[in-house]
Amino acid sequence: MPMADHDLSDGAKARVGTVLSGKYRLDRVLGVGGMASVYAATHLRNANVVAVKVLHRELSIDAGLRARFLREGYAANSVGHPGTVRVLDDDTAEDGSVFIVMDLLDGETLDARWERSGRRLGVSEVVTLMSELLEILAAAHARGVIHRDLKPENLFVTREGKLKVLDFGVARLREGSPTQTRTGAVFGTPAFMPPEQALGRTSEVDALSDVWAVGATAFCLLGGRFVHNGTTVEEILVRSATEPAPSVLEVAPDVPPAIARVIDRALAFNKRDRWESAAAMRAALLSADSADRSDDDSDDEEDRTRIALPPKMTLRGEDAPVLEPTVAKETLEITTVPLPPASTVAGIESHSEPDRTRRGFPFVGLAAGGLGIAVLVALALALGGGSKQSLSAATPAVSHTSSAEAAITVSVPVSPTPAPHPPAIEAPVVSFEALPMAPSTAKATAAKPPAPTVTPVVAPPKTTVAVTPVPAQVSPRASPTASSRSRDPLAP
Repeated sequence: MPMADHDLSDGAKARVGTVLSGKYRLDRVLGVGGMASVYAATHLRNANVVAVKVLHRELSIDAGLRARFLREGYAANSVGHPGTVRVLDDDTAEDGSVFIVMDLLDGETLDARWERSGRRLGVSEVVTLMSELLEILAAAHARGVIHRDLKPENLFVTREGKLKVLDFGVARLREGSPTQTRTGAVFGTPAFMPPEQALGRTSEVDALSDVWAVGATAFCLLGGRFVHNGTTVEEILVRSATEPAPSVLEVAPDVPPAIARVIDRALAFNKRDRWESAAAMRAALLSADSADRSDDDSDDEEDRTRIALPPKMTLRGEDAPVLEPTVAKETLEITTVPLPPASTVAGIESHSEPDRTRRGFPFVGLAAGGLGIAVLVALALALGGGSKQSLSAATPAVSHTSSAEAAITVSVPVSPTPAPHPPAIEAPVVSFEALPMAPSTAKATAAKPPAPTVTPVVAPPKTTVAVTPVPAQVSPRASPTASSRSRDPLAP
């Protein structure tokens, strides 16, 4: 550190503990610059903790500098933006040094934050900070206030993350100072000076000069170096006045191209090629950042829609996890119609197996039943035709009489003597498979496929046929003629 800086630092420390104008006790040194020192102080009467900025005593002897220091100190108040630091009071110390009283900020300068982060800040953070800075500058420029000394050391970030701009008008004061070279070397201003200011063209320094300084600040925060490098302050000053600025992508290739174009345009060598105002640069910066975020969101959405194997699935290997199949616990209800336990066809009881599926067609059962009835009728007729004896007339049942001969009556009474039972006829088993069946309580009806039903035929109770002789009645008439005999169904 140069000897002059040691002297300034020692002089600033020597003031700690003193009271200025009987009101402000200086508690500790916050920073030392080429023109002033800043202290944390306490108001003795109301105990408010404030920041006190004291102009160096050797500069305070110039009445013009003193007046300009006080006037420019209040320039921040005229901006009317929360991003500036308010000036609360001003006065002159006992040794003749002038000072101003400001709000005490809690946080760190952007320069300290940059150093602490390895001399590089993220793109998103820089975009946010620069957009806040441009908003404050737009408000200041609208009221005719030009900062002229923007750099990370004059930007303060509070613990709440809000940006504050320090030292409005210091650069203008420095231009008229007889110690311009020394103070410029201490502040390191040449690294953030636009070409017109580095060339000493004071009349050309305006709002676009502040725009160039914003671009230089963003370049430094992203790239980790100044726009123009040099081994001495003078070399940096010459390069700033004569060489165009390189693209920010040369030192920070990860910066999105749209954001890089905004910064590069702010660093244009000719003023007419820069952004036309701080507000215009801020709008372009936010638009570029929004477009970049939209592209990132689109890429993320595309990544989410790509088909990939689950993280725990492997294609081969003994250590591959076993994937448990997922079984849907659902119950499928199927309505079934049970068959009756037994069905009777033509008097023959058929016991079906409960688990056996029935096959066949409904008319087979009807045919079997009809066959059984026909057999019974044939037996009855055969028994009646084979006997010519007279039957008992106690209970007449069936009588056939002719006009030519005596009537023969066939009686079919219920007799205790059991008649021969007809042989059992096995009816074919009728079964159905995969066809809906009608409920057992429903009446048997002729149904259309595919829902055929079996009509059970119940045989009448077992009966016996007995032939009872009937006394022959002899007709007094002559023998029957052939015509009459042929009409008798019982004639031999």
